[in-house]
Amino acid sequence: DLAMQRQASAPYLAAGARVGLELPLGSILSAGAHVDILAPITETVLLVSDQPGWSSPPISGALGITIGARFP
Repeated sequence: DLAMQRQASAPYLAAGARVGLELPLGSILSAGAHVDILAPITETVLLVSDQPGWSSPPISGALGITIGARFP
């Protein structure tokens, strides 16, 4: 319900580290998991009535799982 609504986009660039584990599930398949910690290089700020309404967090993270297959 904002008086002036608009849509915008901004670039996102971050640097961080990943720690992961991969386990073989036989001779062809493998499964893994990883944790990422990211620090943004660019900051995004959403202004509402010329006041900051939201800004990108200083640290973010991600969890992931993988399934892989080797092809001869």
